[in-house]
Parts: sequence; structure tokens; C-alpha cells
Amino acid sequence: MRKTGLRKTAGGTPPGIAAAAAALVLAFALTATGCREEADGGIPGETPTLRGQTRLSDDRGGNSAAAERGFSLADPNRLKRILRERDETGIAAVPIRPPPPPEVAAPADASPAAPPPVAVGVFGPSLNLSGQVWMRAAWGQPPEYFTESRELIAFPSGGTGGISEGQLNFSIGRPAAEELAGIMELVTELEDFGWEQVSASPAAARFAWLGLETHAGMLGREDETETETATVRSISETYVLYVYVDQDVTISSAGWSKSGGEPGWSRLETAEAFSVTLREGWNALYFLYEEVETDTSEVARFALAHAAPAHVRWMLFEW
Repeated sequence: MRKTGLRKTAGGTPPGIAAAAAALVLAFALTATGCREEADGGIPGETPTLRGQTRLSDDRGGNSAAAERGFSLADPNRLKRILRERDETGIAAVPIRPPPPPEVAAPADASPAAPPPVAVGVFGPSLNLSGQVWMRAAWGQPPEYFTESRELIAFPSGGTGGISEGQLNFSIGRPAAEELAGIMELVTELEDFGWEQVSASPAAARFAWLGLETHAGMLGREDETETETATVRSISETYVLYVYVDQDVTISSAGWSKSGGEPGWSRLETAEAFSVTLREGWNALYFLYEEVETDTSEVARFALAHAAPAHVRWMLFEW
């Protein structure tokens, strides 16, 4: 398998969300992340409202299992008739699905499709975080169950709590006004992260990332999976970043796609377009990076996740 080029963006910088997410937060002396799984967000056990999650359905727009059989769960009488005919005749009556309507080309001046909805954890004026902490001794190594205690340093300041015998309990309210930055700095951070044509409205809004540190490291909320066969290697990384805004803010970005490579090997990298509204108070954004590598190609994708991740863990890195 080709070992060169992995995690190499078109611009030559490492694209992994680990480095990029840390860069986002550390730009304000704010490290990465967190979310209350026991009581507070889009992750299991969280209590905030989740907006933007969509239910899976088949590409005909209906209930996938029902659509395969030609009926909708919205028409239970038809299903009863089918079952009655089966019982009366001894032969299952299979409804025939009509052919799909012909595709109609969009007008040349049609507006581009809206980006898919983004999942956001909405917490309000207070953010309460808890859960078991894990520790990773080095990048790429499996995490270990953490049982020690640590004091936490929070950015912005004002939070209370820490890690006690491996359990995190931390709360923070509204940051002080002097610890908030202009929303255009968030726009710049997202563009540095890799998105293009980022905009935010209203421009007068102010924000802060949440960063949690110990005296010898940093604490973040993440999930990383990696699989490898003889011919394919795949990586999926998810990071939860928490941001406070002093008023409702809508942030959007145009997506992009870049390709490159050399004879016998190619790379395709995309950043997915998004539009997301952060509500006044604390919010959670779920950053996603995926990559698939073979001997002849790499395909990488950046996105804000469309659903809250189910398997992220509190991860402590110390040096």
C-alpha cells in the first residue's frame, strides 16, 4: 500500500481533524472540547435540543422497508388488504410498484441545492459536562481507562469542577464579555481549518471556544476508528467542539473539491458545504474527517456531521 501522501492535503498540510481542531481552539488559548453525555447534548444522555438530524430513508423519500414493498406506513388499510388477500388465497399478494417518474432537468438558472442540515447540540447559558475519561499515551495507540484525578484549567475562565478518579464533572456559565472575540475571528478560524467562503451573520456577534487543559496536557471529546486490509486503509475521526455565542448566529460556507496526484496515484479532497445556526449560549459542533486510501488513490472528506456522534469519549492527552 502506498505510504506516501497519506493525510496530505492539496496545500501540503496535514488534514487530520486532530491537528486542525486543536489549532482552532489554541488560536484563542482554547483547546478542544467536551459535551455532557450523562445530561447535556446530542450525544447519548445529553439534554439539549438537537437540530438538523435527519432520519434515514430510501431514495424515493419514503420509509425504506415499506417503499420496497410498494406501500407507505401512512396507508395502514392497504397493508391490511394485502395481508387479508394473502390469507384468503394462500398466495402473498405483492403490490406492483409503478415505474418512477422521468427525471426532469433543473432549469439553467435554478438555485443550487441547500446543504444538508448540520447537527448542533444546544445547551443554553450553562454547559455541564461529565463522563468517564480515557487516556491516550501516544497518537495511534489505543486509549486506556483513566482512574486518576486532575485539576482543570478552562478557557474561557469561570468554570468549576475537574477530573476525580477518572470521572469528569465540569460546569461553566456565560463567559465574561472581555473573553469573547468578534465572530469574524471564528470565520477566519474555519477558513484556516479548510472551508472556503465562510460567512457569519450578524457580524456584531461575539463568541468563545471552550478549551479544557490540565497542567500537563489537554482534554477533548473525540472518536477515532481505523481499519486496514491488504488493499484498503480507512480512517474516521470525529471531534466535538463547544462554542459560546452572545446571540443567535448563522454561519455558512461553500464547499469545495480538489484533486491532484501523479501518474498511477490520485487524491480527491472535499469540504462539504454547510449552513448552521448557533443559538445564544453554548453550542456543540461535531467535526468529521474521513479518509480512504488504496495503493492507487486517496479520498478525503471534511464535514460538520449531520447527526450527533454516538461513540465519542473524553480523551486526555498529556506530555
